[in-house]
Amino acid sequence: MQGPSLPKLWINVLLELINGIWREGKFPDVWKYGEAVMLPKPGKDLSKIENYRYITLLPVLGKVMERMVKKRLEAVTQQKKILKDIQCGFRKNRSAEDSLMCLKQEALYALQNGWILAAILIDIEGAFDNMLHRKMVGGLVTGGIKGQMISSRLEFNMDQDTPADLAFCMMMEKEYKGYLPLFTDGSKVDEMKHVGAAFWCPFKNVSKKFKLPPESSVFLAEVYAIKKVLEFIEESVEEDKVIICSDSKSAIQAVVNANTMAKPNRDVLICYIKLQDILKKKKVVIQWIPAHIGISGNEIADLKAKSAVESGTLVTDMDTPYEVMIFDKVIKEMIVRVLKRIEI
Repeated sequence: MQGPSLPKLWINVLLELINGIWREGKFPDVWKYGEAVMLPKPGKDLSKIENYRYITLLPVLGKVMERMVKKRLEAVTQQKKILKDIQCGFRKNRSAEDSLMCLKQEALYALQNGWILAAILIDIEGAFDNMLHRKMVGGLVTGGIKGQMISSRLEFNMDQDTPADLAFCMMMEKEYKGYLPLFTDGSKVDEMKHVGAAFWCPFKNVSKKFKLPPESSVFLAEVYAIKKVLEFIEESVEEDKVIICSDSKSAIQAVVNANTMAKPNRDVLICYIKLQDILKKKKVVIQWIPAHIGISGNEIADLKAKSAVESGTLVTDMDTPYEVMIFDKVIKEMIVRVLKRIEI
């Protein structure tokens, strides 16, 4: 039985409200709070807290908006075929029965061929509670989801601290207290597409995204991101102590040790020179951090680098591997011609 519907006027008001939230990218704080209810598990010792099931009653308006976003995501993932066809959970017209039927078919096929079938069944405890939301959004970017869904990054549960966040904060407090953190990253989603580079300054809420030529490597993207963040520090940062966080050891080592390299890349050399100039005025540390373990700054920089492939500023001022290769070939051919003339 369908309940009473809202008058058209109020539907339009609600739609305008939701559209405004979507444009701003800010989920109302009042919609983030819910009423937790404890339901006892049948036949269990109710003196133990683990024998209760929790449900959270969320505000209805927030659930309406979530349902709208969910339906759009379902349509796009179906259209782009992001999900594997064998996935049955959380999909329309699919259920656990479909998974059991697939397992049954595999078992019968193995039996007919005299094979041994092994099944690995995994139950992840607290899967939803321990989901890294930024990692989830990264999966959407990789799957081709773009636009306001990614750029606004609706901050419903995106600001939760992870164990990696806490460890990073402890490191900052212990070793780099008073330093301004900046995060850089590079990303190559597809061999045929452009390569993304980005940096993010959380305390100033400043980020820049760059679209590099398709021939570029992830290493070049990481170096380019460091170059642009050094320019940002030089031009716009007043703080005397800065820490640049990158998940690329190779890029950091190249930039720091460029003076010892036989033939450094042009951007690597530029980074080294800029770093030396800035070090005369400020304390600058380039710190390696592990990737994709839940450090918020790194995860956000990763998302921005991925989205830069589509929406970043097009880069035309760097040497690509292809250009370097052609230049080297031309030089070698000129040398060969000169040597031949000398022999004559």
